Amino acid sequence: MKIIKRNETSADGIKIFDIELPSNYEKVRVNVFSDIHIGDPLCDIGYLQQRINRVKQMDNAVVILNGDLINNAIKNSVSDVYADIMTPHQQVNEVVRLFEPIKDKILFACDGNHETRTYKETGISPTEIIADKLGIPFTETTWYLFLAFGKNNGRDTRKTVYSFYGTHGSGGGSTIGSKMNRLTKIGNYSDADCIIHSHTHVPATFKEDTFRVDYRKRGITQITRTFVNTNAFLKFGGYGAVKGFSPSSKVQPEIILNGTKREIKVVI
Repeated sequence: MKIIKRNETSADGIKIFDIELPSNYEKVRVNVFSDIHIGDPLCDIGYLQQRINRVKQMDNAVVILNGDLINNAIKNSVSDVYADIMTPHQQVNEVVRLFEPIKDKILFACDGNHETRTYKETGISPTEIIADKLGIPFTETTWYLFLAFGKNNGRDTRKTVYSFYGTHGSGGGSTIGSKMNRLTKIGNYSDADCIIHSHTHVPATFKEDTFRVDYRKRGITQITRTFVNTNAFLKFGGYGAVKGFSPSSKVQPEIILNGTKREIKVVI
């Protein structure tokens, strides 16, 4: 997947990515990798490698790294600093090694709460180091993405553009309902075709219609927004078992965009 154009701006503290892909793609598959927790002994490296290999084989796939790529247990964190099987430095290098083969497909990397532990203690961002080593953009917390590709209704000069709002996230509770409430609340303050949240380790998606005000026409348009919650790459045990959480499902949502008409499908 060749990225034709990549622009970065910011507004009100939110990073905005404007990315243009080739017009000859009828569909683009967006894969979000988050909550990998490299360094945790429960990290399912085998499953992660399968997902990376699958993306590598798909010409029309792009990737977002949405936080908690490393476990990054430190002395003042909730995680057990004595349990990690790699030092934070080794964890950073392992993420770079794993994603190096698909770095040209990665749109950007976003911080997660496990990475911000180090930033709060030292002012050093592990995610920014990972992004720098892979040669990809970096954002600290929340982000907007405009992704253009295809030919809108068959026109040669106008591409179909999709908008995304995303964050690694926080909170969420222990039940599916409370986690979906967290995802829904994001839609109360963010306007986009697709809203992405991670952190809560549950693969889920739903659609919701709302009205968008059209000031030029002095009217309203009913639109459909797609909500996506991403999963983790952890085996059962540890903190999750102690707290009574269910095992993480072995699936990851994949967002499929249509390049000729405005249509978003999510496969889980």
